[in-house]
Amino acid sequence: MKTLILLLILGLIVAGCTNTTTTQSNVQENVSATAGQKTITFAEVSKHNSEQDCWVIIKGNVLNLTGFASKHAGGAAYVPYCGKDATEAFVNKPHSEKAESYFTYFMIGKLQN
Repeated sequence: MKTLILLLILGLIVAGCTNTTTTQSNVQENVSATAGQKTITFAEVSKHNSEQDCWVIIKGNVLNLTGFASKHAGGAAYVPYCGKDATEAFVNKPHSEKAESYFTYFMIGKLQN
């Protein structure tokens, strides 16, 4: 009896670990995990091109800035860059010295080369 219960528990654990549902995108073929970090294609980033669904690329990092406008010092100034590479705009616009350190809060992966 104990063996049967143990096998059932083990089966549930394995089933839970193999769940492949996605939460951010149904197009997972363009997002792959490598060494614990996602690499994301430019094609996938370009699909997230609105204020309601905003991914940007800055210095090779893919950031999810959805809902960030209310916290951004420049308001929604970044919205025209949703779905695009915003590196040049980020570098050429005034930002605090801490701005780049906030990437870790929004980073969802690296741009695939």
